[in-house]
Amino acid sequence: LSLSLSLFLCACVYVYVVLDKVFLRFFFKRLQVNGSGRHEADFPYVSLCGREINFLRCDDQPVVFTHLVSGEDGKRLAYGGYSDTITIPFQASKLCMLPQSGRLYHPAPEKSGAIGLVKSQLAIELSQQFEYDGVNPDRDCPTHFIEDGHRIELDQSLLQLFTDNEEVNEIRSSHESAGTIKVNKPR
Repeated sequence: LSLSLSLFLCACVYVYVVLDKVFLRFFFKRLQVNGSGRHEADFPYVSLCGREINFLRCDDQPVVFTHLVSGEDGKRLAYGGYSDTITIPFQASKLCMLPQSGRLYHPAPEKSGAIGLVKSQLAIELSQQFEYDGVNPDRDCPTHFIEDGHRIELDQSLLQLFTDNEEVNEIRSSHESAGTIKVNKPR
């Protein structure tokens, strides 16, 4: 995935820019779901900058975790650029892989949609530590993650946050019927 972002400016002009680290930190700290009442269908996310609104759309999720860093407070996932300035705690039990697409997800900041995509290179590294209880790993979701010799059960809770995704609906349905996840139904 590229760090080039498509920004929709007030004059409705698309500008493609590779952003510096300072601006990336500023941009991602202000990233949130678009609740402005303007262009919500076309641009589901915004990043507020004073009176300016940067409208954003992406192919999958706006937060893409690029690498895992270790710190005094444990492992953290970095996003928003080439540095470790924007991170969140790594929660192995919350990893969620969609087997048909091969995409791996992890919780992201709530205000920016609550789901983050794990960059392909990092997903490949992390997938080496997956365990599958099913017969067909190509079709089944991983069930456990091995970290520092500990077998951590994946809770699949991110599945509840996806909407209008046929693959997720199929996985959610099979887990719900097997009783392996509890699905909160919308009211």
